[in-house]
Amino acid sequence: MAAWLVVAVLCLSPLVVDRAAASGSPSAGDVADQILAMQAKADAQAAQWTVLDDESRDIADQVTAMQQSVDAATATASALQATLARIALDKYTGALPQVGIPFTGSLMADVQTSALTEFALGTGAIDLDQVGAAQRDLARKQQDLARLQARNDDARQRLQTARDNLDAQIGQLQTLEQHLQDAEVKKAYEAKLAASRQRQADQAAAADAARASSAAASASAATVVQGSRGGGTGATTESPAAPVALPIPAIATPRPGASPATTTGPATASTAPASGAAPSTTIALATTPASSTTPASSTTPAPATGGLVCPVAGTNAFGDTWGDPRPGGRHHEGVDMISPFGTPVVAIADGFATMHSTSLGGNSIGLNATDGTYYFYAHLSSWVGPSRAVQAGEVIGHVGHTGDTTVDHLHFEVHPGGGPAIDPYPTVRRIC
Repeated sequence: MAAWLVVAVLCLSPLVVDRAAASGSPSAGDVADQILAMQAKADAQAAQWTVLDDESRDIADQVTAMQQSVDAATATASALQATLARIALDKYTGALPQVGIPFTGSLMADVQTSALTEFALGTGAIDLDQVGAAQRDLARKQQDLARLQARNDDARQRLQTARDNLDAQIGQLQTLEQHLQDAEVKKAYEAKLAASRQRQADQAAAADAARASSAAASASAATVVQGSRGGGTGATTESPAAPVALPIPAIATPRPGASPATTTGPATASTAPASGAAPSTTIALATTPASSTTPASSTTPAPATGGLVCPVAGTNAFGDTWGDPRPGGRHHEGVDMISPFGTPVVAIADGFATMHSTSLGGNSIGLNATDGTYYFYAHLSSWVGPSRAVQAGEVIGHVGHTGDTTVDHLHFEVHPGGGPAIDPYPTVRRIC
């Protein structure tokens, strides 16, 4: 009897496997690929939103400037019209000498003639050419304003569409990241993520080496030319040293699926938790990990501090927006990490966190790390705890949209040695 059961089980086992395969249940690797693909899609959408946001801000600034120009032109034209009206009134009340110039009986012709009379007598400060030029200038500026307003409406609509798409993708990414609670999926995801980051690091190193080689070749050619022109041995030019690859900091907390660190201080403000998962959406499984665009290298090396933690402890998406134009002639000196309202914001490294407010950044935090690097956080919905010494991974606030923005995100800057900001994208990309 026992032997019969063993034979029966062995015969049925292939059927069970075949049915599982036929059911189309994704493997841990498939789910990991799907998460990576959605992350890449959300990052690309975040970058597109940033471009459209910059464009919308620029057009809005142009509309404001043109409206001011139209207002000034309107005031000029109105003043000239008022002068003409006064001339007409003076003519018909006899206040203006006629000096023998005949009038036609037509009001407009008489006004024009009177204007010429007053100008000829030196009693006026305008002529008809001025009036016509002011009217044409006003009409032209009104047309320019109308065109700019149409462009502004279109830019705002495209920006809203991009924002809606980004919100939807962030929601889908949140839903997918719930699968990281499964140990096998998390293991597969972390392995694929590490491989992807290594590919990016290799590509960046190769690009740096190519640039260094090109610079060395150019310097060598310049030295040869200089020597030949001088009729002798010219001043030698040292080839720049090959770039030294910075060690990739250890990641204290994996980006998605990690439990946020607890705060050590009382919260000074409360906020709603991060929005819940978006409704389940069926998405085609990616068969291969999504390829990532090689991030642009910064002209200044990123800090090589070990143990860095992603400053947003939850779902987020971002692109490289370093140097993008901002209103008032400013340029973007950080990275905008789009994330749901209330997502925990944590200390990227050990140091002292100072909570303060600014007109542009809203609720902000300045983190002076123990290695001397200064990190700046902006647009938080609230702080967690007072200004204090913090450890990497400790919750210090929540994502929001305070200050000069209407979109929930963290604006994050990196200042090595407390000096000028550098492009934070490479640093954040390798730890988030």
